[in-house]
Amino acid sequence: MRDYMEAALKDLGVAIAFVSAPPEPFVPPEMHFKPISGLIVCWTGSQEEGEKVCAPIREVAQPVMDMVGPIPYAALQSMLDGGGPKGIRGYMKAEFMPELSDDAIAKLNDHGSRRPSLITQLLLEPMGGAMLNVDDDDSAVGRRDVPWCYHALGMWMEPGQEVEDAHRAWAKELQKDLEPHTTTGVYLNFTSDADDDDRVRRTFGPEKYARLQALKDQYDPQNLFRLNQNIKPSAA
Repeated sequence: MRDYMEAALKDLGVAIAFVSAPPEPFVPPEMHFKPISGLIVCWTGSQEEGEKVCAPIREVAQPVMDMVGPIPYAALQSMLDGGGPKGIRGYMKAEFMPELSDDAIAKLNDHGSRRPSLITQLLLEPMGGAMLNVDDDDSAVGRRDVPWCYHALGMWMEPGQEVEDAHRAWAKELQKDLEPHTTTGVYLNFTSDADDDDRVRRTFGPEKYARLQALKDQYDPQNLFRLNQNIKPSAA
C-alpha cells in the first residue's frame, strides 16, 4: 500500500487498520476476535473506475472478507462507530510520518499485533492527495505535504488503574519506538495529551499560532473553551 499510494489518484484513500475481527455475520466464525489487518478504502470517483483502481489491491491482499462497495458518504463516516461504544475509555497517540520505511512498517506491525485489548486500534492513514489542493497558509491545518499519519487508539471498557496503565504504556511505547520515523505536527485532536502547550505551538508554528491567538483574544479572552489542545489567550 505504501508503494501503491505514492502514485494513487486523488480520489483514492486507503487506511491500514490493526484491529480485532468483530463477531459479526459477515466475518467467518473462525476469525471472530482474532487480530487482523484490514484496509479501509474510500474512492470518490465513478464506480466503474473504482473497480479498476481496487483490482490490484484485491489481488495482492487476497482478503479473507471483502466488503468494499458503493455506500453513502455518511455510512463511510460512521462505519467505525461500533468500535467506540458509549462509555468507552481511551488514550490516544498520533504523529505524522514523512516516509514509510521498511523499519517503520515492521514496528507498526509489531505494535499492532500487541494491542492490549480487543477494541484497541492502530490506524495508518494516508495524507496528501486532494489535501494538497489547499495552500498551507490558507487554513490552520498545516503539513499537508506529509504522506502518512499513524493513530494509536488505546481503548477499554473495564474500570481500574491497572487496565488504564497497560493501555497508556502501549501507546507511549509505540510513540517512542516510532519517534525516529516522525516529523513535527499532527492533528491535535488525535492525541490525548491536551496540556502540552509546547506541542500546540510547534504544531501550528509561530505565525499561525499568533493568528489563532488573536482570534482567541477576540472571541474567548477568558479561555472558556479550554478542555482541548488549547490555544491560550495572550493575557493567560
